[in-house]
Amino acid sequence: MDSSSLNFLIDSFERMVSGATSSFRSDDFDWRPAFAQAKEIQAGFSSGIRYPTKQERDVAWIRFNNLRTNLHAAANKQRDRFRSRSERVRDGILDTLRYAGYTFGDKMFDDFNILRTTAEDMKKKGETVKEAGQTLSSNKHSMLSEHKEECFTRIQRVMQEHDAFWKTYNRMREARRHESIRRRSEIASRINDNLRANTEKLERAVSAYERVEGNIESNIEKLESARSQDFAERVKEWIEQDREKLRSISGSIERLREWIAQDESRLGDLERRNS
Repeated sequence: MDSSSLNFLIDSFERMVSGATSSFRSDDFDWRPAFAQAKEIQAGFSSGIRYPTKQERDVAWIRFNNLRTNLHAAANKQRDRFRSRSERVRDGILDTLRYAGYTFGDKMFDDFNILRTTAEDMKKKGETVKEAGQTLSSNKHSMLSEHKEECFTRIQRVMQEHDAFWKTYNRMREARRHESIRRRSEIASRINDNLRANTEKLERAVSAYERVEGNIESNIEKLESARSQDFAERVKEWIEQDREKLRSISGSIERLREWIAQDESRLGDLERRNS
């Protein structure tokens, strides 16, 4: 390489730097060709390429150094701008996730089977985490790796907290379900006991009703064959007493049948809730 070739590289480098520092360039400008060119020019100077005069060499060297300084300044400015944008996206994602987790304050009550956070709360928090993930995905090409990693780590930690919540929630819900089944079983047992007792009482009441009816029929026959007025009066009194008993027994039978119907209905409700 001679001085003319090196000057040609410097001219090309100047055009590259001009393009790199243009106010119209985008933040995704590829700096690698310009820095590769600068490295090649530096190697040319270091190899001892001779210029016609020392002054021409100094002018070329100063020109190259100024261009390289401008290139570094533009690259640093872009990096700062890129970092600033990356930080804004990161801060937005982290702010979104600030209240999206399952906090220590919630976990304090786990051992008491109490969840201050509801399932509906966690579903909304889940949507927030999803939104944060979508924001990260759509901005990943305009973020620094360290910021992407920070956001990704936070999202993963919040998701683990959500998993912990749902594990606790399902455990408690299952415990409540078993407790509800146990309570309904106890209620059903008491209802069955009542049913058996009331069914037996009903059977006895019906038998008593039939016996009293039989007594009335027998006493009516005695009344028809009574040979004295005194005996007839006593029989009439027996018949009236038995009819009073029938009314009382009939009321008991009606109440027992009503209680039995109510208990059978309650048992049916319990069976439907357990199915």
